[in-house]
Amino acid sequence: MVRILLVASDPRSHNTLRMMLPAGWGVQAAGTGRDIRSSIGSQQPDVVLIDCDDEPETIEHLVRRATAAPLSPPVVVLSSLRSDSVIVRSIHAGALDFVVKPFSARRLMDAFERAAIARATADSRTSAVAPDAADERFLGGSRSARQVRNLIRSYSGVDAPVLLQGESGTGKDLVARLIHDLSARAAGPFEPVNCAAVPESLFESEVFGSERGAFTGAVSRPGLFERSHGGTLFLDEIGEASPRGQVKLLRAIESGSVVRIGGRRAIPVDSRLIAATNRDLHARMQRGAFRGELFYRISVLPLVIPPLRERVEDIPVLARFWLERLGSGGESFTPAAVERLASHRWPGNVRELRNVVQRSLLLGDGNSVDAACIQFV
Repeated sequence: MVRILLVASDPRSHNTLRMMLPAGWGVQAAGTGRDIRSSIGSQQPDVVLIDCDDEPETIEHLVRRATAAPLSPPVVVLSSLRSDSVIVRSIHAGALDFVVKPFSARRLMDAFERAAIARATADSRTSAVAPDAADERFLGGSRSARQVRNLIRSYSGVDAPVLLQGESGTGKDLVARLIHDLSARAAGPFEPVNCAAVPESLFESEVFGSERGAFTGAVSRPGLFERSHGGTLFLDEIGEASPRGQVKLLRAIESGSVVRIGGRRAIPVDSRLIAATNRDLHARMQRGAFRGELFYRISVLPLVIPPLRERVEDIPVLARFWLERLGSGGESFTPAAVERLASHRWPGNVRELRNVVQRSLLLGDGNSVDAACIQFV
């Protein structure tokens, strides 16, 4: 069962949320005052959901209070405020995702999926990371899964840029975090950014930082390169970076320094770079859509994560993992259900598998999940 702590000023939010969630999910309410941290400590939720349409400062304050709690779970914001600056401020404050109202149930479930993955990664980091953490977190006994784990271990010991390539949903973010956790930089920060999700107008200030007055509303703050100093900067979906953004990334990588927007001083940075893409960067280079110099800089250590359809023998292992994590602990798949799972092509890869398992729990009888419960969209 997934436990949600709802922080909302409008009491109607509780009922609205329950109508959109799967049966059996627990929703507990917390006020918007000082009891957020104590509620997190006493209720130990899997995710904190902040529903707030007030001023941006209020949203940012609530996010900071939630993320300041010891062992804070992922935080997701729901709001009718939709400006880029509000979204970026919330993410900077520590929110994992920002869902703009009105939203669909699917969009909300996507946010919870991201939170579940982030929580699983965080849970794995609460204890000292051992060399066999790759076995525990990148699951599967197939030859390709073993090869990926071997490369994870090898790359974690080399302080050079890594390029992760694979289809959407294959687990590139998990692999990036695992390489960081097994590296000598594990005690340092891990700063992820999705290059496709950040508006082009905000990409430079987000990644390189800004000085006060550089543009309307700009404040002096470090970018992701500075914040990842001593740790790892994860550039997800780097193939979506704009030509201008690519030039600035290349300059920062080559010089080992950044210049904030509106600034003049070069600030030294020491970050391990991991990039990821689901695009064919070679093809984009040939079309002039991706700079060759940047490609060769970020792909010193390449790692291709295979799609789930090429890891058929891993499907039962992964399915049972999500069944245990999302269910009550007593459910199991029938042989026919496992066969149905293994025969699917999985265009959405592990992300799709998680959703299918979650759906099967809702359709099952509480203990046995049979083939009829396995429904594909």
